[in-house]
Formats: sequence, structure tokens, C-alpha cells
Amino acid sequence: MIVSLSELTSHVKAWNKSVYGFLGTHKRNLLKSLGTIQKAMDQSSSRSLATLEMEVRDELESVLNHEDLLWRQKARNTKFFHSRTIQRRKFNRILTLRDNNGEWCSDQSTLSDEAVKFFEKLYGDNPKPMSGILSNIFPCLKEQDIDFLNKPVLNGELNNNLIMLIPKNDRPEDFSQFRPISLCSVMYKLVIKVIANIFKMVFPNFISPEQAGFIVGKNISDNVIIAQEVIHSMRSKKARR
Repeated sequence: MIVSLSELTSHVKAWNKSVYGFLGTHKRNLLKSLGTIQKAMDQSSSRSLATLEMEVRDELESVLNHEDLLWRQKARNTKFFHSRTIQRRKFNRILTLRDNNGEWCSDQSTLSDEAVKFFEKLYGDNPKPMSGILSNIFPCLKEQDIDFLNKPVLNGELNNNLIMLIPKNDRPEDFSQFRPISLCSVMYKLVIKVIANIFKMVFPNFISPEQAGFIVGKNISDNVIIAQEVIHSMRSKKARR
């Protein structure tokens, strides 16, 4: 029995590694193959390419299902965490987009390069002329203001940041249909949330019962209501006397 269980354990470990161990690499290879097939279909349509695309899509769907199962098994709160993961994957994943030449691209490294090129060009140093519009809206800058704005930016004034691309429609096809949002305060909000949750556990130990602030379930207005009830009770007793 012990020998059988040991052999079963080794076989299960090998199966787990072959099926779930290389999901990321397998998924990337399938996406790359799918992009290559779609490029070939744009140039010349054939029945064999359509069949091959369908086979790759089915295999990719199987890999995604295995990935979902892996997340489901790892989640502490299975139903909630899994549903949130599926929802975020639908909205946040960019599988394929058109490049500057109008061709479909699914390679993730190429998409990253295309995104950098597009937004560098969009927010470059050559803005469109708007002097006729801005002259009727904003006052003109003075020479000292222009000199201040033209000063070089120091490295100490720069900071790394995360950028999220928000689609402008349901099915974006290129980067012009995305709106970039800078997540400047997200990391700070996460840190503050963690600190607040830690303080939440220790605050009741050193805050008096009469204090209503900083304790979950208590409001400052509770003290006002208590004071009103005390005054009302005192007046009622005096009236009875």
C-alpha cells in the first residue's frame, strides 16, 4: 500500500507539472500562433487556415479553463475570488490589436512596444496649434512663467507610476480607442488601508467607552443622542416632582 501511494504521488506530481506547471508559457505560445494565423488569413483566406484557427482557439480555451480551475482551487473565498478574477480578465486583458499598419498583432511584447510608441507620439513635444482657441479662454503667460515652465525637470522630481488603459468602446481595435489613466494614489491607498485595518483591531483597547470616534460601529452623533436622552430624562423627573 505504501509503495502504491508513493508511486501514485510521483505520477500525480508529474501530471500536475505537465498540465498546470507551464500554463503561462503554453498560453503565450497559443496566442502567438493565433496571431500568426490571423495575419495569414488577412493576406489570403483559405479553409485550412480557418480550421487551424478554430483548433488553436479550442486549445486556448482549454488552457484558460485550466487556469480558471487553478485560481479557483487557490482562492480562499472560492466563489467570490473566482468571479472577480473572471470579470477582471474580461475587461483588462488585451489579446490582439491593430498596429500602425492596420495589421492585427497578438504578440504581447510587440503590443507593449506599440503602446509605448503610440502614447509617446500622442503626448509628445509637438502639440497641435490651439493659440486661436486658448487666447479667448486663458490669459497669456508672462515671460517669467514661460521661463519657469521651460526649466529642465530634475530626476528627483520624477516618480514611477502605473498606467491603466480604459477602453472607450466595447470592442477596441487599436490604441487610439483606449484612454490612459495614471494610478497615482493607488499604492498609497493600499498602504493606508492596511494600516487602518491594523489600527482597527487595537483602537478599542486604549480608547475609552465614552469616545465614539475611530471605533467601528460607533458614530460621533451617538454621544449627541445620549446627551439628549439624559436631558430629556432629567426634565421628565423634575416635571414629576
